[in-house]
Amino acid sequence: MSSQKQKFARILVRDGNRYLVVHNIKLGRNRWEFPGGKCDPTDTGSLHTAQRELEEEVGLRVLGAQVFVCSADMYVGPDTCAEEVTTEWTGDFWLVDVKNTVGKAYIPESEKLKCDKIKWVTTEELANLPQIPLVGVDIARKADRLLA
Repeated sequence: MSSQKQKFARILVRDGNRYLVVHNIKLGRNRWEFPGGKCDPTDTGSLHTAQRELEEEVGLRVLGAQVFVCSADMYVGPDTCAEEVTTEWTGDFWLVDVKNTVGKAYIPESEKLKCDKIKWVTTEELANLPQIPLVGVDIARKADRLLA
């Protein structure tokens, strides 16, 4: 079994006290997460990755200010991915108010094999949904504290 390192970025879109989350069904998953994904070689940084992924996954384009929330590390074993590999992920989380975006959130056709639903949830509601430990509700709580 081999090991690899990857970088990711996610963006928390906030509307009042609610966050936008997507239901990830890729590879049989059943989890709610913030829009985002793997950093591409053409991305100019983690914020660029987060903005690109937001537009690809839910059709929202960021226009205004974003706030850095935190970085996080996580490990994904072969039981959660298609390959016999353990992946060490390092990522950044960004926060943007929905007022600083353009468009209406929806799942584009190109994403429907990865994500099948979106919803707006409070931090407390997110805590009761299937999610990736340490990068779901814990990140939302950090963002809540930034805005308090």
